[in-house]
Amino acid sequence: MAGFVPPWMNLDPFGSVYFAWLVLISSSVCYNWYTVPLRMAFEQVQHGLWWIPDFICDIFYIMDIGVHFLMITPYSGIIEQDLHRSRQLYMKSVVFVLDVVSIVPTDFAYFFHTRQGGNWAWRLNRCLKVHRVFECIERMTSHSSFPMAFRLGRILFYLLVLIHLTGCAYYSLNVYIGFGYDGWTIENYGNSSEGQFVNLYVRCLHWATVILADEGDNSKASLVIELLFRCYFTLKGHILVGTIIAIVASIFGNNRRKLTRFRQQLDGIKTYMAFRHVDEEMQDRVLKWATFMWEERKFQNSENDLEILPVPLRRSIAKAAQMDTFQRVQLFVDCEPQFLEELIMRLELQVFSPGDLICRKGDVGKEMYIVRSGTLQVVSEQGEVFANLAQGSVFGEISLLSIFTKHENRRTANVQSFSYSELFSLSSGDFKEVLESFPVAREKMIAKSRELLKDRTLSEVVHTNADEDTDLSYKIERLQNLSQETVLLIESFTKTIITDTVKLKKRLAALEALASNRERPHPTRTKAKLAFAQTPV
Repeated sequence: MAGFVPPWMNLDPFGSVYFAWLVLISSSVCYNWYTVPLRMAFEQVQHGLWWIPDFICDIFYIMDIGVHFLMITPYSGIIEQDLHRSRQLYMKSVVFVLDVVSIVPTDFAYFFHTRQGGNWAWRLNRCLKVHRVFECIERMTSHSSFPMAFRLGRILFYLLVLIHLTGCAYYSLNVYIGFGYDGWTIENYGNSSEGQFVNLYVRCLHWATVILADEGDNSKASLVIELLFRCYFTLKGHILVGTIIAIVASIFGNNRRKLTRFRQQLDGIKTYMAFRHVDEEMQDRVLKWATFMWEERKFQNSENDLEILPVPLRRSIAKAAQMDTFQRVQLFVDCEPQFLEELIMRLELQVFSPGDLICRKGDVGKEMYIVRSGTLQVVSEQGEVFANLAQGSVFGEISLLSIFTKHENRRTANVQSFSYSELFSLSSGDFKEVLESFPVAREKMIAKSRELLKDRTLSEVVHTNADEDTDLSYKIERLQNLSQETVLLIESFTKTIITDTVKLKKRLAALEALASNRERPHPTRTKAKLAFAQTPV
């Protein structure tokens, strides 16, 4: 196949080797962005020794094109072994054009252009490779554990580059107009120490910082070119300030929204407690909990931030965070990883305050707990501390085995929170639901329940087939009882309808008789009316 090379020659765009090369070529581009404008503006740094680092950077530029030809372009998330398509995409892209133009040997123009300072402008094409710097910064930001710090660093880096370019442009304009021409230009210090490169460069950087920071330029400009220069960079300063504010707001906006939502919820809780006349002790506990959530930044709810990830990635993250803890539990030793992954996905996070009783001795146990943070204490009824449970401790796993017994499991000790604690809980209902999809794990759990509950009668532990038969017979019995109850209800309802229908018919007959009696003429009244009509006037 055309373009096929051995796998060891393929360069993974997500690998560490490519990232190291990306840092190296980005450093070369930054070198050109800093030194080329500097040498164009300041004649003090124009000497022949620059050709050594320039030549090294040019070699890196040429090698970078070769790196692109060896780099694999992922297609639909799949890394292809055939480089033909990757090379075709690269050669048809704008990046390839910029890379080729950036290595054009314009340095030969030095031999034909001897004007002081201007000859260094022939290396400006080296700055066209700036896209590699952007790619390197984006890669660092996306792969770093501290993306916010890198975003702020990126803003600072862009700002320093802009200040440097503005300072070089300001000095070049001073050279064109003349030092000390008016109050806007730099004073002409002659051959004094103030005229050295460092002092001039710092003055130019100071002017660029002032004009870009929108603090105004107190110097008086007398030429039109000076006014235009000031207007241009003042406008750029306004845009820069607005852009920085927008970027910083977007960086901190997410945390600010979570903070605002937490404050609103806390204000609502305070209003509710005041309206319901909650006692001061309870209000104090709520406020202490809010202080803990505030100081530890628990209101950010990092668990919800994972919802944007697809289920397989969330499952992998949960597995990496909790798998070691589950494998240390005696109940889950030698269990298949898929079964443990399903259990991990069913974990629910709970927060307890100091003094909260997590489980009481004698209560029916229905959950297993894993300590995520904080300290728990196993105490007696009198408050005597038997043991401390720290991060990674597990308790209550025997409660999950109650689904295999005829009797409910009871807690054997009191466990309370000594500090603010975060616990993952797994309910017996979720445990039973997961077991239905893993028959092998169910067999192991039944065997382990017999071993761990050996002090109980073996009749309490039900075998898988017997348990299924019992469940089936129990369901059939329930259906029979329900059918009988339904028949009785239907019979009772039918009798009620018949009785009510008879009563309704009797009432309708009585009403009809009453209506007919009212419409029939009375015989006595009829005779009286006829006699009255026949009486002569």
